[in-house]
Amino acid sequence: MPVDPDHRHAPLSRMPEWQIAAPILHHIRPILLASVLGAGVAFLLAEARPAPHPAKAELLMRVGYEYTPAPADPTRDYQQVTVRLDEAIGTELQILSSLPLIARTLKDEPHPHGPAVADLTAQDVLERLSVKRIEGSTIVALELLDERSDWAARFLDRLIANYRQERSRLYGQDAYTEMLTAQRSEAESALEAGRAELAEVTLAMIQQTAKLREGISVLASDPARQAEYRDVRAALAALQLRLADRQTTQGVVALLDRIGSDESPGLAPTTPVPPGSVVAMVDDLGRMADRISALNTVEAEVGTRVAALDDALMRQQVRELGSANVEVMTPPYVSDEVAGLSSLTKSVLWGIMVFLAASAIAVVRAGLRRPEDDEDGASIKTETEEGHSGGSTGA
Repeated sequence: MPVDPDHRHAPLSRMPEWQIAAPILHHIRPILLASVLGAGVAFLLAEARPAPHPAKAELLMRVGYEYTPAPADPTRDYQQVTVRLDEAIGTELQILSSLPLIARTLKDEPHPHGPAVADLTAQDVLERLSVKRIEGSTIVALELLDERSDWAARFLDRLIANYRQERSRLYGQDAYTEMLTAQRSEAESALEAGRAELAEVTLAMIQQTAKLREGISVLASDPARQAEYRDVRAALAALQLRLADRQTTQGVVALLDRIGSDESPGLAPTTPVPPGSVVAMVDDLGRMADRISALNTVEAEVGTRVAALDDALMRQQVRELGSANVEVMTPPYVSDEVAGLSSLTKSVLWGIMVFLAASAIAVVRAGLRRPEDDEDGASIKTETEEGHSGGSTGA
């Protein structure tokens, strides 16, 4: 439909809707020229300062023993605990993106900034950092966007190292391990002390046995002391009977058997054998045998305790190793992807925005024309037509 010349320059309020594009078409050449220039300038600026490439990394989370409390009794196994995976992964994400951890990492790996980012803070880094779980997996993806992509990759690497160290501090149970170690050291000391006393009592018993053999030989060879000899043999038999059912004194029973079966006279004692002294020796042997039995029982119990603590320490070590279950699946690297829009896309968008802006300016300028300007133009046109008409009549 042709454009009505009477409405082409009419005010915007008096212009029909279908003729809004008339000012745009009237100035289409300068509008297109401005759009092309704007797109070219935007392309050159984008190429002069290219968009950065983000640094990325991926972690594999395998939650396990760190969410299981240690048993109160070290000789018992760990209790079964149901771990909710979503809550566990959410906890790890909170630790990984905590401001203190980022501030610590920023201190370890400072930004090689220029004047524009001289005051880079942990909050600034957090705003540029993306930490999210890949849906349907236990993989956590990290992404950091910065103009210095090489620094961003180094920062992520240091952040992961600090995060794993922080996990060890939070989930580690050093106090529990120290308690197990102290209990084992105490039990080991008691075991060594018992063994030392057992060796001492055993040596004393061997010496006492040698004296007993000499005393029995003296009594057996002296006709005047046969009654005492029979009392000693009876006491010795009673002691053997009392110790016969003890597994911890079988060596003592065997030693007493040899003494009881030895009828040969021994060497004359260096000291006289007072009456009743040999029976007293048998009584001393009985007390020593009781002590040896008690020490053997304690040694067995303490040995069992030490073995249980060794097993608990081993399981605790396995638990500590199982708690360090964050694996770096993809080490930090600089991605080939460009953050944001490409230079060509930016230039096209700028060209479109300049075209729209220039078109809006043309339409607004056409709408701002005053009505009296149109009336003056109309009166001039009327006078000109009348002048032509009068000249024709005179002719």
